[in-house]
Amino acid sequence: LAVALALAEALIARGAPVQLKWPNDLLLLTPAGPRKLAGLLPGLRRRGSRIRWARIGLGLNGRNRVPAGAANLRQQPGLWNGEPLALSALMLRVLERAMALAGEAEAVRAGAEALLAPMDPQWLDGSWWEPRGLAPDGGLRLVQGHGRERILRRF
Repeated sequence: LAVALALAEALIARGAPVQLKWPNDLLLLTPAGPRKLAGLLPGLRRRGSRIRWARIGLGLNGRNRVPAGAANLRQQPGLWNGEPLALSALMLRVLERAMALAGEAEAVRAGAEALLAPMDPQWLDGSWWEPRGLAPDGGLRLVQGHGRERILRRF
């Protein structure tokens, strides 16, 4: 979640209107509607209660052709000049920012929650659940009308 937030912050700083689509997509808001700009695949290896290592796969549409419902940086004026080194430098800054955020769980949760794309109700275990933001660990908080709450985790 820290990497998604750091990438979103970097793009917002360049004038890109973006949202986070829980659990792992970054959307670019366009006149035609939200378009997928990036996907993130996190992974943690644990030993007991300790994290041994973390990895993140990041797919960012740079100048590639994109399918319907997606966008790339090159199509958005001012986001990227097309130079691979400029994109590499951006990604390094994003990773540095993500590392700085890694120890600030509440700041990551709050920042990511502020950028969440609207979500439809979720059908789980035979009933509808309304999304209500993020849990402290980045899971999706879901509630039902009578006060039941659960956390959905897909990371």
